[in-house]
Amino acid sequence: MMVGQEAGAILAGAALGEGSAFAWIAYRTKARGYDLGWLGWGKQTTATGIAAGLLVAALYCGGSVASQPGAAGELLRVGPLKLLAVVAAGAAALFEETFFRGLLMNRLRASGRGPAVQVVISGVAFGMAHGLWGLMAPQQTLGFIAFTTVLGLALAGVFLLGRRSLTPVILSHFVIDAVLEPWLLLHALPAWH
Repeated sequence: MMVGQEAGAILAGAALGEGSAFAWIAYRTKARGYDLGWLGWGKQTTATGIAAGLLVAALYCGGSVASQPGAAGELLRVGPLKLLAVVAAGAAALFEETFFRGLLMNRLRASGRGPAVQVVISGVAFGMAHGLWGLMAPQQTLGFIAFTTVLGLALAGVFLLGRRSLTPVILSHFVIDAVLEPWLLLHALPAWH
């Protein structure tokens, strides 16, 4: 199987898996008698939250591109794989932000944990979950965890700045993944082989 085909299969699987996981969280939240607003859905946000989310996206994308020579030209390539990456970006943003910010941070708050603890636990859990990228490039596992932990901490801060609304963090996460994928995946796969 060619790298592009592998990337397509991974992106399709991720979109299906994360989309299904998001649907499960929404279903279980309602089944337990909670409104989705408890997770941060439909909550009014702030201009500061939106601006901070877009700033985080710009800085993360800029840092990723700066760390890889020649990446900028690849990011602009449009085709079926890029379109699939945009769909996967939507599923990832919906599930991961609902889980790591909406569910995890709100559960921590409900158990009496303060904002700093919520941010740290959410950010570290987000980074550790993204350590799965290390399956494709084992020598880069610690880098994946470190960079996504920093991103998770930033997104947790954005969640608080946006008055616990998921809107700014979903927007930020979507922009990051839509801009950087499938480029990140295409560069990780050769290291896997």
